[in-house]
Amino acid sequence: MTKEDIINAAFRVWGRNRYKDTSLSKVAACLKVTKPALYRHFADKQALLDAMYAQFFDHYAGFLKPVLEEARKIESNEGLLMITRAVIDYYVRNEDYYIFSLIQVGEKTDPQYNTAEQLNRRGVPLTQIRNSVPGGTGYPSLVFLAVITVTFYIALFHRKNRGSGKPGEAKIRAFVADIEKRVRLGLGFDGEAVKALDYERLEALSRIGAADCDGNSGLLKGVAAAVAEAGPWNASMEMVAQRSGLSKSGLYAHFKSKQDMLSWLFTTESDQIARLMRCHTRQIPDTAERLYLAILSVADYLRAKPEILIVLDWARIQRMDLDITVPMEIYEFFRELGMKKTRLDPSVETVAQWILFLVVKTMIRRPVGMEFADISNETFRVLYRFITSGIGGFRNGGAGLPLPEREIEKRSCV
Repeated sequence: MTKEDIINAAFRVWGRNRYKDTSLSKVAACLKVTKPALYRHFADKQALLDAMYAQFFDHYAGFLKPVLEEARKIESNEGLLMITRAVIDYYVRNEDYYIFSLIQVGEKTDPQYNTAEQLNRRGVPLTQIRNSVPGGTGYPSLVFLAVITVTFYIALFHRKNRGSGKPGEAKIRAFVADIEKRVRLGLGFDGEAVKALDYERLEALSRIGAADCDGNSGLLKGVAAAVAEAGPWNASMEMVAQRSGLSKSGLYAHFKSKQDMLSWLFTTESDQIARLMRCHTRQIPDTAERLYLAILSVADYLRAKPEILIVLDWARIQRMDLDITVPMEIYEFFRELGMKKTRLDPSVETVAQWILFLVVKTMIRRPVGMEFADISNETFRVLYRFITSGIGGFRNGGAGLPLPEREIEKRSCV
């Protein structure tokens, strides 16, 4: 048994349950050795985790370096598409690394674990490369939106293929081509027509009132506050009871378990979002305008209720084993818009999930120091143009509001 054997086993074993339990006992059991045998190679669990970070960054940097160097030579969006294809191919073939990057790396800012910092140390100057790709700066940048799209669809790919063995070459090539088409064209709307929408008029129609946000019960606010603070795994019934002014026994009068409580929270908030989308779009016949109003309605609601935004981000990124699904009312809304089924999106539900995922991640990854309420409508105009017409909707690759250099350096989405 070598150090590499142990590290690879840890990627497999801990990745299966999305790193909720990083037990050395499970790694030892996978290798059919005793736990003390692991200590001959690693002093403790943190030492093993650090070795996993080092192996991941070494492997990823070695893969990315030649691709990014080629992309820098292309002064068009084709350079961004080259990066997109490479990242898809890498994470489709390396599921263990994908899960590790999503859960253990994606949101880290500590230089020891930050992707941009670690790649830079390995000779891959990510900031310079981003700046050289059209649409690589600003917020949200086309690079950011492309990589978040890739993140979403690769998660679906691995979930659907779990237990069926490694995917064949034909399947991988088809999947890479499908996502590239989504990044290039979005939903296939005409880019010039989308750019010409009367955004200011639509934004005035989308504004929500206090009654749309403040009608929730103290119990709902208590659950949302606890989950936003501690996450769904660590938000205890005691925390919720304290924040909602109930005793723990009083809380159990409403919910039979934490699972029941969290399902109620997600369902209630999703129903409210669906109601707002319908309310703000019912007088608008044009599909393109209705879709922008729907996106802005979701954004307005989450700007006013940041604790719900954080809760939804836990649901999207961590993909907990909570058996929580988006209510059918939201899917039905997108179905009525006439969203087309494709090989990449065999159901309208997938398109709806992708759009909501982009809205949530764009808001969560706002520039440092910006409050959720201060995220401008310009952000959602860029997001909408990407959703509807992909990077092809940006003639010269430009996207997003200017982003300070210090903020670009902190971003690690590639």
